[in-house]
Amino acid sequence: MKHYLLAALGLALCGLAQAAGTAHYRLQESDSSGRPVQLRLEYTDTMLRMQTDPQQRGYGLVRADGTYGVFDLNGRQMVADAAQLGQWLRLLSVDPGKFLQVGSGPAAVAEFVSLDDLGRRESVAGVDGRVYRLTYLNPQGEERRVEAVLTQDAEVVSYTRRFIEAARRLQQSLGQPVPAGTVALADEVLARGLGMLRVDNLMTLSRLDRTAPQTSRFELPAQPMQLPDVLGLAERLRKQ
Repeated sequence: MKHYLLAALGLALCGLAQAAGTAHYRLQESDSSGRPVQLRLEYTDTMLRMQTDPQQRGYGLVRADGTYGVFDLNGRQMVADAAQLGQWLRLLSVDPGKFLQVGSGPAAVAEFVSLDDLGRRESVAGVDGRVYRLTYLNPQGEERRVEAVLTQDAEVVSYTRRFIEAARRLQQSLGQPVPAGTVALADEVLARGLGMLRVDNLMTLSRLDRTAPQTSRFELPAQPMQLPDVLGLAERLRKQ
């Protein structure tokens, strides 16, 4: 999930009513079989579901009543409030890295320097955008420059503040520190009201389906766990 916050640098909410669809992003990261990781964001104007490759049963849900993490344990789907997800996973001896695909690329933004419009246009997955130069320092203090394609497309922009905020909450709960430069970069693009189409080859929009997802995609598969439930389940697992 480390790559989500740089990926989220362009995903900002502008309050578009009736926005709904599914955005498919191709990430530079590879899964255990060597295939590129795919990030799927299903959204409405009030809800968001974020999930990497569909075969991964872990995903995040943003709803009006809160932000949740859903994960699989021995074939059983469990639900945790985002603030408690990391604690529950540790109690159940579940590797947090298996909840959502963890990458390393964008986490290299240790310090944000600038984001400059280069005056060129580029279309990504049929969505028009402008090309920007992102300048940042990596953890070794070396300056790096990459191109990013950002857009003012209202629907791209609309699904994102929830994504950024949810990614931050989930990442903090999982004990994965968010570099200050990544946070500053995301905040900068949020302030400009832009949406992300491509960040170098780290993350690229491959398809934007503007068809509303089924409402069942945003339903919780179970009631959120409480501490007694987790402790009881952990004890049963230890006895197996």
